[in-house]
Amino acid sequence: MKRAAQIFFLLCSLGAAGYIAYLALGAQRLRSPANDTPMLSRSVATESRTAEGSSERPVEERNRAVSEIPTAPNEILLDVYSFNLDSDQEDEQILVIRRTDDPSGLLRLIVADYLVSSRSWMRAWEGSTAVTKVRTLQILVKDVVGDHIPNIVAVGMNDREEQAVSIFWRTPPARDNRSPLNYAKICEVSGDSVIIEETERPESYKLGQTNAETWPVTVYHRDPDSENFLDQIRETWEWNFTRKAYERVLVERIPGAQIERQLVTRILDGTVETFQRYLEGIWYKASSDPRAPGSQFVIFDPRENSLFFFKDNVMEPYQWEDSHSTRYGIFIGSRSSAVKTLRRLIDVELTGHETVSLRIFQDIRLKADVTEQWNGTYKKMNPEMASAFRKEAPAAQPRTPPLSGRYRGLDGTSFTFDAPRFTASREERTETGGFSVFSLKGVEILELKYLTETGVVGKRRSYRIDRSQRKDNGETVEILNLTPVRVAIDGIEFVEGSPLILERSPNP
Repeated sequence: MKRAAQIFFLLCSLGAAGYIAYLALGAQRLRSPANDTPMLSRSVATESRTAEGSSERPVEERNRAVSEIPTAPNEILLDVYSFNLDSDQEDEQILVIRRTDDPSGLLRLIVADYLVSSRSWMRAWEGSTAVTKVRTLQILVKDVVGDHIPNIVAVGMNDREEQAVSIFWRTPPARDNRSPLNYAKICEVSGDSVIIEETERPESYKLGQTNAETWPVTVYHRDPDSENFLDQIRETWEWNFTRKAYERVLVERIPGAQIERQLVTRILDGTVETFQRYLEGIWYKASSDPRAPGSQFVIFDPRENSLFFFKDNVMEPYQWEDSHSTRYGIFIGSRSSAVKTLRRLIDVELTGHETVSLRIFQDIRLKADVTEQWNGTYKKMNPEMASAFRKEAPAAQPRTPPLSGRYRGLDGTSFTFDAPRFTASREERTETGGFSVFSLKGVEILELKYLTETGVVGKRRSYRIDRSQRKDNGETVEILNLTPVRVAIDGIEFVEGSPLILERSPNP
C-alpha cells in the first residue's frame, strides 16, 4: 500500500511539472516578437488569362502577389500592392481583384489593414474602379486633394479603349469597422486621355504647416463635330470641398494639328501593329537639339520587343511586353531588362506629322528614378539625321551563354549572378542589384544597376565582356574580362577604370 502511494505521488509530480513547463513555453511564445507580425500569409496565383486575352503574367510578378487576408470564393486575386496609408509603423495592402459574378469585369480594390491590438489582418474597405484591363492598371498613392491625407488613385484602360481614372478619398470609418481606413470615391472619369495636373507644392505644405491647392483633372475627348481627327474637347474637373467630390467646371474645344487625313487614317486604323510600325526608330525630345549634351532619345524596336531610353550616355533597355490600342495611339507596358520588378506604362499619342507625345507611369513598388523627365513631345529622326546615330541594331540578346553562378576576382571580389539579380561581395561589404546582358554592334555588354538600402537605383556600371577559358587540373575555368565602358547611342566608349577579371570554376 505504501509503495502504491509513492508511485501515485511520483506520477502526480511529473504531471504537475509538465503542465508548468507547458505554461512557461506558452508565455514565452506570447512574448515573442514574432507575434507582432501578421499570422496569416498565403501565396496567390493570378489569372491564367485575362479578360482582354493577354497571356499569363511573368513568374516573378506572380510570385510576389501575396495576400494577408483570404479572398471570397467569387474573387480572383490579380495583384497586391503595399503602401503606408495611415502613417503608422505597418504597411497596409491594396488587393486588386475581379469578381467572377460581375459581368462588367471592373477591377476592384480591397484595403487590408493589420491591427496590432488583435495581431491579425482584416478587410478594412472595398471599392470599384473604372478599369477593366488588368495589365494597364497602375495603383498610386498620393495627396491629390492637398490635405496631407494620401488618396488612392487607380489608372488604366477600360473595354472602350479609353483611359480611366478613379480617385478615392479617406473618410471616417463606420462604427462597426475596427480599422480606421475607409474611403469614398470622389472622382471617376474616362476619355481618350486623362491627366492629373500635378503642380509643385509650397514649402509650407511640405513642412505640414498648411494645406495645398487640389490638383485638377483634365479629360480629353475627340471632337465629334469636327472633321479634323485630332481636334479635341477638353474637360476640366476640380475638387468641390462642400460636396466632397470632383465636378466638371470647364469644357472647351482644342484645335489639333492639321495633318493630312489620309496620313491619320493610315496610322490610326485602330490596330496595334500599324502604330508599332510607325513608331519603329529613334525619337528625340523636341525641347532640345538632338546633337546637344543632355538630349533625350527613346528608341522603339517592336521587331525585337524592345525599347530604350537614352540620356547622358546612359542607355536603359526595356522589354516591350504588351500594347493596347487607344484613339490617338497605343498604351505600352514595358519592364526593365536589368530590374525585373520595375515596370513602365507608356502612353503614346500622335500629335502631328512625325510627332508624338509620351506620358510615362512608373511602378512605385520600386522607388527608382523620376519618370517625369521623359514626359513630353518627341520628333522622329529623319534618315539624314539618323545617319549620324546609325548602328546595326539598338541592341539585341547575345548568343553567348547567360551569366549564372558565382564568379571570383583576383582582388577578392565575388559576383553571384541569378538573373535578373546579382550580388557583389568584397571583404565585409555586400551590394545587390539587377543586371542585363545585351549585344550592341557585335559587342557583348554587361549592365549593372546597384540598389541602395531603400530600394532606390543608385550607381550604374557598364562593362564590355570578353570571354575566355583555361584549363586547371583538367577542368575548364570560365574567364570574364570586364572593361568599363559608357554605352552611347551609336556604340560604346571606353572610360577610365580598372578592368575586372572574374573566374568561375565548374566546382566552386
